[in-house]
Parts: sequence; structure tokens; C-alpha cells
Amino acid sequence: MLAAGKITAAIYLTWHEQLVSMAQIKGWGSGLTANASLPDTQIDWTQVENLDPIAKKKTRPRPMAYLMHMLVNDRAMSCIEKAKTEGYPAGLAHLLLKRLDQKFMPKEGFKMSET
Repeated sequence: MLAAGKITAAIYLTWHEQLVSMAQIKGWGSGLTANASLPDTQIDWTQVENLDPIAKKKTRPRPMAYLMHMLVNDRAMSCIEKAKTEGYPAGLAHLLLKRLDQKFMPKEGFKMSET
């Protein structure tokens, strides 16, 4: 959970790794990345037979629901609005994660330290 308080690069990177791991285990990891076959508007995926399986996972509310549940920090919660689109009023997880990365990912890149 991305808790309240100051979010350092180390805290964000740890949270990001945990999120990706959980997404892979739970089967909605594809919802964290953009996909060209994603429909333009949110659909009831249970009524569609010929939708690409990856696009189907991305239209489900599960990735966005998990992300919103994992955001307790007010600064992180403010990113949710950037994930909402006209076609997806509840938001898309990959857009939310992109905005969180822009806001909290280290800007100077990663540095290896020798110990």
C-alpha cells in the first residue's frame, strides 16, 4: 500500500515492484500496460465474444480497483483523475500507473551502489 506521508523514490519503487508482482500473480498484469486493441469505450466484457483476451482483461475493473485500494496517500490519489477518460469514466490502470511513475519515479535514473 502506498501509505500516507512522504513518498521517497525508494518507497515508490518498492511499492511499484509489489504492485507488478501482485498483478502477475492475480492475472491482471496486462492491465498495467497500454494495448492498441483496447476498445475506445468501457464495455460489458461479459457480453463480448470476439474481444482479444488481453483487451478483455484491460477492460475489467479489477486492475483499477486494486490500484485505488493500494493508494492511501493524498498525493497519489490525486493522480486518479488523470486516469479517467471519456470512454472509461472509472479510469484505466495503465494511465494511472503512468501518472504515478511521472510523479514519483526517480528522475535521475537508477544508480548502483557498491557495498
